[in-house]
Amino acid sequence: KLRQSQPPPKNSQVADYDQAIERSVDWSGPDFLTGFQIDNEPSDIRNKYGGEFGQRCLLARRLIERGVRFLEVSHNLNFLNGAGWDVHNEGIEQQHELIREMDTAMSALIDDLHTKKLLDKTLIVITTEFGRPPEFDSGGGRGHQSKAFSCILAGGGLKHSGAYGGTD
Repeated sequence: KLRQSQPPPKNSQVADYDQAIERSVDWSGPDFLTGFQIDNEPSDIRNKYGGEFGQRCLLARRLIERGVRFLEVSHNLNFLNGAGWDVHNEGIEQQHELIREMDTAMSALIDDLHTKKLLDKTLIVITTEFGRPPEFDSGGGRGHQSKAFSCILAGGGLKHSGAYGGTD
């Protein structure tokens, strides 16, 4: 009678490596790659997310559903308002377009993640590069306030609502 031997136990580094290989194979397979096909979403969902930034947020939601644990979605890559968020002078006149696009996409993403019971497992972080002083400068824009900036957190099981900190 042949005796079947057991394989030696794997140490945690080998197990972590094996898990990483398994995940990379899964994430390069056809089931995972369908997540990039946002045209498969119903048009009412795609429309709810809005324009270019919204479609990237929709893609992020689809990747979250497939197990991706960290994503970065940049806003205003094509300078919707001609100047990006770092607006000075007349660039500020079109800033409302950025705000509208951000609001549309973020509200759709938060609502969608909540509906799919993924919001408590997903931390959404929105940060800025600088704060802005409340007054306009001589060119009609607003300068940088380097000692303060905004950060918005949503989801992730957070129980707090409100604000921390303030400026004068």
